[in-house]
Amino acid sequence: MQNAGGIFGATLGLERELRRDNATRSADTQRLGLRWGERLGEGHLLASLDWKRIRSDSAAVDREDLSARVQYALAKPILGAHVALWGRVGPDGLRLLPPIRAVRGAIWGANLALARSWQTESSLASHRKSP
Repeated sequence: MQNAGGIFGATLGLERELRRDNATRSADTQRLGLRWGERLGEGHLLASLDWKRIRSDSAAVDREDLSARVQYALAKPILGAHVALWGRVGPDGLRLLPPIRAVRGAIWGANLALARSWQTESSLASHRKSP
């Protein structure tokens, strides 16, 4: 969904996992996610909030997680690479709900993706030398 200023989206997911090796570790999972994006300066600011609940008879599997992520992606490549910087708090970092597992802190990172030039077969053929 796009509004006048940016992008907004929502996701909903349901999943059932039936384990044959250990039925106790089977689980039902519910997910809800919200996404928001906005053009900012020379790039795009993206934010997301995700909730996940996993119900299982196994205490090692049963949990509820809430995570948030913020990303800033530059609109133009730098030296041929698209650059995005991001930070996340959640199940693999700082937990936003009472912990079932140990708190490990926030996670920060950067993504670099090489830009690829797409050419049609006819444009490639025009650059080939004839024998």
